[in-house]
Amino acid sequence: MRGRHDDTYPGWIARPTLADSLLDALRDMGHLKYLQVIEAVSGPPLLNKRLFKQLSANTLLPELTSLEFVWAEDCQPHRALLPALSSRADGTLSSVVLGIRNGGNLGPEVLECMRALRQKDVQAVCW
Repeated sequence: MRGRHDDTYPGWIARPTLADSLLDALRDMGHLKYLQVIEAVSGPPLLNKRLFKQLSANTLLPELTSLEFVWAEDCQPHRALLPALSSRADGTLSSVVLGIRNGGNLGPEVLECMRALRQKDVQAVCW
C-alpha cells in the first residue's frame, strides 16, 4: 500500500493516506450506486489520479450511477477525472455533480466535458 512514512509505523511499512483508505473502502463496496466526495477546505486531497484511474477502468464500483465530486480550490483533480467520466458515460453513469469548494471556476476543460456528458444523456451539473 502506498502512503507516507511516520514515526508510528516501522520504516518498512508505509502509513496509508486518507486517499488510499478511501480507495480500499470503495473496493469493498462493489454494489454502491451513489458516490459523494466533498473534500475539506484544508488537508490532504481525497480525489486523486489513482481513484480516477480505477474509475476509468470500470473495475471500481461497476454499478455506479451517480457521483458528486467537490474539491478544494487549491487542488485541480479534473485532468485525471475527465477521462474517467467519459468512460463511465457509456455505461451506468446517469448523474454527475462537479465543483470547487467556495465556488471556484471549473474552467473550460471541465465545462466541455460536462457538455459532452449531457449529449450522452448524463445529467451533469456544477456544484
